[in-house]
Amino acid sequence: MKVLVLASLYAPMTGGAETYIRLLAEGLAAHGHKVAVITDGSRLPGEQARETLGGVELIRLRDFAGELDREDKVRWRRMQYAVLEEIADRLPWVPDLLHVNSHETLVLGSMIALEYDVPLVASLHEQKPDLLAFGRGRCKLAYSTLPVDAYLAGSAFYHRRAVDFGAPPDLLSLIYHGVE
Repeated sequence: MKVLVLASLYAPMTGGAETYIRLLAEGLAAHGHKVAVITDGSRLPGEQARETLGGVELIRLRDFAGELDREDKVRWRRMQYAVLEEIADRLPWVPDLLHVNSHETLVLGSMIALEYDVPLVASLHEQKPDLLAFGRGRCKLAYSTLPVDAYLAGSAFYHRRAVDFGAPPDLLSLIYHGVE
């Protein structure tokens, strides 16, 4: 299976969500799946734009960041869609499955999954998105509106949030972090 992962941050960045997604991607690759992770590389100029780590093709996007300052384009449109344009240019193949692990990658991933008519899996790791501006709306969009085929909750905390904001129980699985 060809699995595309969208992750806002990835190696060498570290944290809970970054560790989770790296272990998942490398585990899928170790089981014979073709895995590519597309991530933000705009703040990592010293890192390669494309490399293989742990059997995973890692693609770090940078061009989108320069698009934000173009005076001949609508900035808000560039904020939302410049990443999609760069993903389209760098995509190594059409995926069989798309996995995302944050609210922002879920929005982007939804458009890609709809374009290719592939399943979308979300493991959302934000700590308190509901407390941000329009946070309840953001959570409702993520858990009960976007075309997600499966939600993976890495803890009881994330599972409870998914339920509270309308994730369909038949699409929600609790799989604790650290479990292979």
